[in-house]
Amino acid sequence: MIATAVSSISAVLPSYASSQGYKIMSPPGNAISRSSMLANGRPFWSRLTTSTPPAHTINWSVGFERGYRNNVKYGALGPQIFKEDIHHHFEDNHWPTTSEQQRVEGSEGATKFWILADGHGGEAAARFFVARSVELVKALIREGEWNFDLVGSRERFRISIENMYQSMDIEFCDSKVAEYSAWRRAGSDMRLRPIDDGCTLQLILLHKTYFVVANVGDTRTVIATRAASLRPSVTRGGNWSVMFGTEDHDMTHPERVHFIHSAGGEFVDQTGRTFPIQIDPPSVRGGRPYTELAGGRVYRPPVASNDAVKSLGVSYRRTLNMTASLGDLLFKLDPPVLSNNPDVSFIKLEPKNDYILIAATDGVWDHMREQGPLQNETAVDWVGSQIDGVRNPEDRSDLPDSSSLQSRINQAARDLASREREGGEDLYHQQMVRYDDCTAIIINVKAKLS
Repeated sequence: MIATAVSSISAVLPSYASSQGYKIMSPPGNAISRSSMLANGRPFWSRLTTSTPPAHTINWSVGFERGYRNNVKYGALGPQIFKEDIHHHFEDNHWPTTSEQQRVEGSEGATKFWILADGHGGEAAARFFVARSVELVKALIREGEWNFDLVGSRERFRISIENMYQSMDIEFCDSKVAEYSAWRRAGSDMRLRPIDDGCTLQLILLHKTYFVVANVGDTRTVIATRAASLRPSVTRGGNWSVMFGTEDHDMTHPERVHFIHSAGGEFVDQTGRTFPIQIDPPSVRGGRPYTELAGGRVYRPPVASNDAVKSLGVSYRRTLNMTASLGDLLFKLDPPVLSNNPDVSFIKLEPKNDYILIAATDGVWDHMREQGPLQNETAVDWVGSQIDGVRNPEDRSDLPDSSSLQSRINQAARDLASREREGGEDLYHQQMVRYDDCTAIIINVKAKLS
């Protein structure tokens, strides 16, 4: 039997895994669970909407760039750099889509939503979880009238989102068990071995006067605000202030690290050696990150008996450089070593404030020059200056030409995802050996002033 609680957004899924004697486990609801948190303190596509929230207008855009490696080739003209794709397919995935055949708006009634996933090991997981999330989010919103001013409503929504993530994870991993079982029956040809892939998943909803952000993995969302009265002028800058940022589920995250350790997972360096480190419960350690594990990876050691991993033919040699994910069958078979529980946060929008939201995969954050505590502020300052047009006094955001504002957001998203472009040195290290796939969504919520 698959162990999890599934809300009414999705029926209990028939489990191939359980019928074959394998268990795909979802961590207990209180394993990595937080209270409903009210937080106040290359191609691209864009859309303008004015339906939500009523006191604001919303412009947004998305930019992305395929990951590549800078290779040096020597010829008659000397050394030349050429770019080589690092993956067979682009492993990030987002919704709404850029496809002209599916020009859809990220909305369900009065709610707008965006979804962003960063795949690892392949592109299938990111595609699955984004597509499935669209279906389940729409179903969840239709369940009733959500009023996030009420603590009870926020809590019910948080639990529903957690259950949604868990049910999707079980569904995907169950399909992987079926793939591996079929492969074993067919003779276990190593050339045809299934891919054990996974992804991060970031869900952003704009419902009435609230942003809701759900996150698993190291894809990050940052939200900044300012009073509309402080919009830039010829003599004044953007005045953006970061008010919220998701926590990366990276190798330093104290709660997630403890969960992995308690479930039998280990932490290894790039050479495969185990880190000699003491892991304490969060009640003892508090919120101090495990900086000693930065650059490390999660490893699941073989077990002595009832080895479902080995009997399926899943490789134990895989390691992962994050502490929570969706997919990744190796780490989800009983007992689960990685959590699939999202952090869920609620951010209240004030009617006389403007907002910028930046959601980006680690291909943006990992290549920025600023790698310290000011990274979120650095990104917001750069995006804010592009949106506000502070470098061009004739193209300021307090002027009435909304098409000009949209064009600036388009350009900002495109440039944020183009790391070696001309001028990219403002944000990014240049001429690195390798750049990962990256996607950046920028949302501008602008107060309507009478």
